[in-house]
Amino acid sequence: MAQVRVKCPACTTLLALPQGTTKFKCAICSTVSQIPAQAASPAPASAAGNLTGNEFPHGWEECKAPDGRTYFIDHNTGQSTWIDPRTGGGGTAGAPPAAP
Repeated sequence: MAQVRVKCPACTTLLALPQGTTKFKCAICSTVSQIPAQAASPAPASAAGNLTGNEFPHGWEECKAPDGRTYFIDHNTGQSTWIDPRTGGGGTAGAPPAAP
């Protein structure tokens, strides 16, 4: 399923949501927001169906910890990690915040 990427207007967390979603509740600050019309188009996908550039795997979300560090939540498993699932890189010492 194609995804759209939007930022929470309250805390600027980057969210990857299924195409067709019209409103969302931020996993970090719980703000409920409408998806802007310009964000309604899906994230680009390669011809082979692989992830491209900044597209997250299905169910993943980029978040910011209270100290400003970026972490990632896999909503499929409820696990969080400092490692970017798009690149396998990054990483920060310590455990990331628990997935909501």
